[in-house]
Amino acid sequence: MAMNLANPCSIQDGEIGEILDFFDEIDARISRLEENRSSDFVVSREAYGIVKDILTRETSISNIHESKFVFLEDFYAERHIVRLLELLLENVRFRLNAVSARSPVKDIAKKALLNPRFPADEAVKALRSFFEWYTRRKFTLLCYDAECKTSNRQHSMCTIFGVSLFEGAQWRGLTGLEAVLSLFLRGCRGIQIWVKGELRKDGKPVFVREGWESWSDIRNGARQGKRFAVLHPLLPDSDCMVVDKLRLFSPEAAIDLPEGVHHVTFCIGVYGANGQLLTNVTSDLGVRVIPKSYSETSPVPSPQKSALWKQEPGTEGAIYELEERGGLLH
Repeated sequence: MAMNLANPCSIQDGEIGEILDFFDEIDARISRLEENRSSDFVVSREAYGIVKDILTRETSISNIHESKFVFLEDFYAERHIVRLLELLLENVRFRLNAVSARSPVKDIAKKALLNPRFPADEAVKALRSFFEWYTRRKFTLLCYDAECKTSNRQHSMCTIFGVSLFEGAQWRGLTGLEAVLSLFLRGCRGIQIWVKGELRKDGKPVFVREGWESWSDIRNGARQGKRFAVLHPLLPDSDCMVVDKLRLFSPEAAIDLPEGVHHVTFCIGVYGANGQLLTNVTSDLGVRVIPKSYSETSPVPSPQKSALWKQEPGTEGAIYELEERGGLLH
């Protein structure tokens, strides 16, 4: 059953103020490391302290070894974040103790990172990357709790939340409508998932103009009557997966409607590998359709054209490759 799009999640002012104060404090400490050329020992000591403060705050566990595992699990950290944090801690521990961590180091890249001559600013860059991920994920999970904790949506296989719609959005020279949303997937490890955005007018599908067929729906390898759609593939590599921000862009020039403003319904659905609908949300809005003379054909391929499963099997980290190559997924 479709749900109306909720307003962006609301969090209590007192809670958000406390969180922002902590973020500002950590950001200032990292900025000082970036701006000042301190000794390796000083950089490592401060970086270690920053990581420990973050983990302790989120887990209430002072032992950094124990808090790390709890933190990574509670924040549904992706594999690249797990590796990033482990390498960061290995690096600063090496510098502080002048010895490697407990386990032998076999990976070449890891050996380089543990080399005492390895630039200390690499540790600071890793710290900044970890902090930026942490702030994004913190707000995503707060938004999820604010929207879903009072409903049975928390127990769904797939949950869409934190949805915002933007008119006049720009992407690769195109103007259109953009939906920004977050996802929480459970029990979907190794299952091909499609996130699809489509438009409806008076309950009927909106189609694409001739020359813009790549922006149409695809099922079982066939176009569905040139229905307008924008799709993104996902392949979760863990039992629980959080997508902080996913963008679905709909170019105005692709829509086969007369010039002018039309009241349409924007539908967002998440589908399993066999086409079964896992969850969806809808919203009514006005969309501006521009003259057909704007562009006879699509100047850029649609996301589904450039990232189909046959070409993008969803290997580890594929979701981030899509971000770089498609410019839509973050």
